[in-house]
Formats: sequence, structure tokens, C-alpha cells
Amino acid sequence: MCQYQRNLQLLYGDKTYRAYSMHVQWKYGGYVQCYSKRRLDIFSKESDKENAVINRAEYTKSTDITAWVTAKNVLGSAQSEESVFNTGHIFRPDPPSNITHTFMPLVIDWNMNCDTVELLDKSCQVQYRAHTTYHPLDWIQEDDFQSTFPLEDSQPFTQYSFRVRCHCGYEEKVMSEWSSVYSVRTPPAAPVGQLDVWSDCAPNSDNSSCNIYWKEMPLSQARGEISSYIVTLKLKNGTEIKRVTRQRRDTGSQHRHEQNCLQLRQFALKMGVMGVFVSANTSMGTSDPTFIPFPVRGQTAPEVNLNVIGENQTLQVSWHVHPQFSESILEYVVQYVSVAPRHPCLNWVKVNRTRRSVTITGDFRNYTAYNVSLFAVFTNHSTFLKSAIAYTLQGIPPEVPQFHVKVISHSSVILMWSPIPVHESKGFILHYVVGIIDETGSNVSSDKTSMQLSDLQPSRQYQAWVSAVSAAGEGKRSITTFSTTNENQLTVKISELEIVENLHPNTPPPPSEIELEKILIDVKPKHFQVPDGLGRTNEGGEKWLEDSEESNRGNISKQDSWKREYSEMVDTDEEEDNSGEEWWDQQCVSDYERHFMPPVEVN
Repeated sequence: MCQYQRNLQLLYGDKTYRAYSMHVQWKYGGYVQCYSKRRLDIFSKESDKENAVINRAEYTKSTDITAWVTAKNVLGSAQSEESVFNTGHIFRPDPPSNITHTFMPLVIDWNMNCDTVELLDKSCQVQYRAHTTYHPLDWIQEDDFQSTFPLEDSQPFTQYSFRVRCHCGYEEKVMSEWSSVYSVRTPPAAPVGQLDVWSDCAPNSDNSSCNIYWKEMPLSQARGEISSYIVTLKLKNGTEIKRVTRQRRDTGSQHRHEQNCLQLRQFALKMGVMGVFVSANTSMGTSDPTFIPFPVRGQTAPEVNLNVIGENQTLQVSWHVHPQFSESILEYVVQYVSVAPRHPCLNWVKVNRTRRSVTITGDFRNYTAYNVSLFAVFTNHSTFLKSAIAYTLQGIPPEVPQFHVKVISHSSVILMWSPIPVHESKGFILHYVVGIIDETGSNVSSDKTSMQLSDLQPSRQYQAWVSAVSAAGEGKRSITTFSTTNENQLTVKISELEIVENLHPNTPPPPSEIELEKILIDVKPKHFQVPDGLGRTNEGGEKWLEDSEESNRGNISKQDSWKREYSEMVDTDEEEDNSGEEWWDQQCVSDYERHFMPPVEVN
């Protein structure tokens, strides 16, 4: 059966109409009924909390009221002792005043004016809370104090807030209002623990390309105001150099994510550094130095499975490392940094060697990619294991950039586009969708940047589109317009020729631009002229030009020598010719090749 305190406490509230409601409070909870007796009438209130309210309309001033509490459950019921009081005697005293304190230990004192009431008849409640870096903790309440309250286990250099309320021991024992809040900061002490430090080094480089970072030491460890940080450098020649960096003060106008970045302190290294130690300095002493483990170059990392899931402003990071490799690991470090150029804000979390997962919470930015990296820390160095990209919230991708046509024929086209940069994609690109206006598109892998559309109609204008798709949906479409060629029109290929220098002394130079222009001017259907008497007989029986046959043959031989000194021909569309036929032996040539690279038959 339930048990209850012997005397119920009456509290006071709701004095808007100068007519107070009575709050009946008891210990031990359960499903409770509260009864109020006035004359021969019985009123009841049900509550599943440790108090109930008798409204002002349910009692009369200067009337004797008897109140008790009955608790019920499936096993039965139990009733407390009755509390008898007169509503005309209800009196709320003034709140406590003149709050002071003393240190060693921290003790709070106050005055409570209760007229002729003895000190032991008073009873006060004290609430206090500590203030952390960003916000105060919740109120903690202590009961049954008369005029002093000692705060046991108070932390050095910590700001505390207090408030007090009391009753004066009258029969009704009505509590006063809370006093005004009284704040005090405890004296400083020597710092304890070590700084949380980490290094960010360029891949495959020496220590001179490393930046040293450390987080601002919490007040619970600093136990005083940090005036500076001491960086001790151990050089290869055995000497030590100490560098002092002054503590910078953050302004209150910065945003929260900027404050998180400003918690980091940075120090760039130079050549010849073998080891680095960092400690915090206060007016009461210096913290123990923290050694920074640098990554080892060229070390082969084992196979690691890293999984990162972003959701609701958190990153769920888990990994699996081969047991033989993990035996010598001291701890893991999960480093994460935004890939956005304007908000890099490197951060990290250190994880015990026995754990294989961690939940990272923070002020993550929506639609922003974070590079999450896993490191293993050993006695005197660290090793990078693996990294992954993650988003805490994904958005719809932007428009695909640089969408254009590369190759067009009478029935097909090759479309190309540029990938969306990671810091602009707003989410993982699952795939691209490519299609023709008014037609269903086709999915293309996210690692592809081109697609060929076939079965098109000759001499027709089309509009093609491409869009990127993420888990949040499809982005805006990029559109380009093109026209297919005539079915009988040959595709023009523009080539780059690499000309080998230092040709044979008897080899004539290639045609000049003026001579090539003359070729174009004098060209006729199925018959053309070239410098130095070059020409050929066509199928209609047309004759060689009127230069001497001997001269022609000599020039042809020299021209053939010049022609064969071309060492490479590269098509701009990078298509490979698998026919195995030399380019000068091919029968089907474009107009461009006919005019600028005329084929010559050699007898």
C-alpha cells in the first residue's frame, strides 16, 4: 500500500484576481484523488502528479477546510492523514533578500523576514545551476534549509546562479515567491588534463606541410582564464623551440557555426620539426603538454570498411578494421570537414580503441557535403585509413553545367556535359537523365559525362536535355538545340597534324597558306591543280597538266616523301580507326582532306 507524508504542504499561486488558488502537494506518486471538504460538501480532483490545485471558486475565505489524498491502483487504495486549515489564515511571505556568499567552500546566505517566527520553524528551498560555455544547465533543487546553503563539489572558475524561496512556519506553510537570481563565479585553480590536439597534413608530404590544430580547453579543465598556448617544437638536431600564441577573444556577434570554427587554434610547421607538444597556460599554472602524432608517409593501410550515414544534423560513422592491425592502435580519430570553399571548418572526434562507431552531432549545414576521414593513432604516429562523403540533409541538384553537342550525323548525336562539383551538388548524384524534348529520357550512370542518341531523323532540328537526380529528386534540366545532317552529307573531321622537323635535305617544304588558298580558288569538279605541277588523270580521261612528265614525277616523288614524314594524325573527336588502312590510301575522303591533303599516286 502507498504511504504519504504526515502533513500536506499548501502552496500559493494565481493571484491575478487577488484571490489565491491552493496547491496541495504530497510525496509519493501514483493515480491520486485530492478531496477538499467545505462544510458538508466534498469536492475532488484527480491527478497523476505529486500535486493538485483547489481553485478559488471551490472554497470560501475564512473557512475551515480539511484536505486529504487518496491513492488508488489495481491492488486497492490508501488514504493520507487529514490536513485542517483556515483559508483566512493563508499568508504568503515576502521572498528572501540580502543574499551573500563565502568561498572555501562556496556557501550561500540569505535573510527571511518572518516576524516572531523562530528560525527553526522556517523552511527554504534553494535552486542552483552552473553556466557552461554556451548555455546554463537546468535548475537543481535542494529542500529544507533555514538561512544558509553550502554547495558541495563546486567547480573552480565556474559561474553559478542561485534563487531561494521560504515559508515562515505558520500553520499553512505557504511558500514565498522566488528571490531574485544571485550569481557568483568561483576562484580559479591550476588546469587539469590535456588539450585536444590534431594535425592536418598534405598527403605524401613531410611535416613542414602540416597545420597543428587544438580545441579550446573546457572551463572544467582550464579552471581559469587561458592567457596563452605554448607550442614546443622538437627539431631533428635535438634542440627545442618554444612558441607562445596568445589567446584570442571571440566576439558575441559571430554566428554559431563560426564560433565552432573559432574554437580551433592553428599553428603552421616549418622544416626540420620532429615532434610537437601543446599546452594551455593560465594564471594558476600550465596544463600537461599534449603530443601530436604525425601521419607516416608511405605506410600501407589495411583494408577498412567505412560507412557514414547523415541524418537529422548527425553523422553516424561506423567502421571495421582487421583485428591483427587494430591490436596496436591506441585510439581512432574521425575527422570531418565541409567541402564548401567558404566554410571548411575542420573538426574531429577521438574514439576509444575498443569502439567501432561514433555519432557526431553539431551545427551541420543542410545540402552540404562533408568529407569524413578515419585515422588510427599509434604510440608516435598516425595513419590515414579511409574517407567518405556524407550529407546530413540532401537537396535537389542544380542545373547540369556545360551541356553541348559533340558529334552530329544524319541519324545520331553525341551529347556531353560537365559533372556537378561536389560542393555544389547539394546531395549524392544517383544518375543523370538524358532525353529529347517531349520524349522519355534515359538514365545514365553518375560517373558518365556523355551519351549517344541514335535513330534520329535526317535534316531535322532537335532539343535535347539532361538533368541530375539525387535522393531529394530531379534537378532543373539543361537544354541544347541541334540539327542532324543530310543523309548523303559526309561528316567533316578536323584533324591535328604533328609535323616532324629536320626532314631530308632533298625534301621540299610543305605548301604555304597562300599556295593552299590558291588550291581552293582553282579547284574544279573532279579536277584540281596543285603547286609544282602536281595533278592526276581522272576517270574521264583528262590529261596531266602541261609541265614536263619528268618534272612531275620528280616533284611527286618529293611530295610523297614529305607526305610520309607525318608521324601522327589525331582526330579531334578521338575516334579510333580500326580499319588498318593508311590515311593516304583511303578512297573516301572529305572535301577538307581533298583540298589540304591531296592524295598522290606514285608510279
